[in-house]
Amino acid sequence: MGKPGKINKTGYEPDPLPPDAGNRPQVESRAPHGSVFVLVSLGFMLFLAILVIFVLPEFGARKETGRTGMAVSQPQQDKKTAAEDDEQARPEPQEKIINAPVFQGIPSNQEQKKENPRAEAFQQVMGQAITALAEKKFTRARAALDQAKSIRPNDRIIVELAGQIDDRELSQRLLSLEEQSVKSAEQEKWQQALDACAQALVLSPTAAFALSCRDNAGRRLELDVRLEAILNQPEKLFSPGSLRAAKELQHYALTIAAPGPRLAGQLFRLSPLIAQAETETEIMLCSDGLTDIVIYHVGRLGRFNLKKLILRPGNYTAVGSRAGFRDVRRLLKVRADGKNNFTVCCEEKI
Repeated sequence: MGKPGKINKTGYEPDPLPPDAGNRPQVESRAPHGSVFVLVSLGFMLFLAILVIFVLPEFGARKETGRTGMAVSQPQQDKKTAAEDDEQARPEPQEKIINAPVFQGIPSNQEQKKENPRAEAFQQVMGQAITALAEKKFTRARAALDQAKSIRPNDRIIVELAGQIDDRELSQRLLSLEEQSVKSAEQEKWQQALDACAQALVLSPTAAFALSCRDNAGRRLELDVRLEAILNQPEKLFSPGSLRAAKELQHYALTIAAPGPRLAGQLFRLSPLIAQAETETEIMLCSDGLTDIVIYHVGRLGRFNLKKLILRPGNYTAVGSRAGFRDVRRLLKVRADGKNNFTVCCEEKI
């Protein structure tokens, strides 16, 4: 039977024992076994709580994950269910959750699906640009490169390929101009050769072939123009200065190692003209013995009836004067292969 007592606000409190014979209050003897039992019980309950709360759910989650690879621990699922019920939130689509990127910078599946067609299109147009470049179809290569740029505007490969297209096109253009200049030079079309060299120097001021071609074609063009001027107007050789210049030009042309058919023909036509211009020719000059005659660049001949002169071919001006008569002026065209008989006398009275 238990000891009498009472219940107060703090709990159960037993009645005090009666005083002993010495009138001293007695204290209830409490064995230590009860406190130890309570502490052990509390420790065991705490261990069970930890086991239930932390160990068992984690072990169950690992076991379920091993089976399906997609399991979620029960406490987390409960928390999620409670949050969805309380907040009445709209559930996020399962596809978005699965495809969400794990790390920043790694595209999700949706982004990869969107990127793959663009990547394929980029690779295709880049392949077209490279093929066109290999075939030296630079316009087509640039068109394909523009399409690639619309897909990836800042791609470094586009910049590098554009530079290669520019370089290859420049090299091809210079090669074409060089071939054109060489062909024109072989045909002795010096103006066309000079034009090709000038275009090449605009593209590349240091092009070696263009610098060499410019000097050579320029000299040959000047020679050709001067020779044609003499051949078209051989009368220029009758002037001592023009004859001297023509002989110097002839000497220079003869020093050219490979003159070509055109220059050879020009020299062939020029040689007899120079020879004729240097050949002195006899002329007969008739007058009335009353007219005073002067021939420019020859001298004063005076009055005579018949005079023989030795002159080089050319055009000479003779002037006759006589008192009471109008002066007369005659052009004497002296030619190596012509009849050189002239009459000079004043016949018109004043």
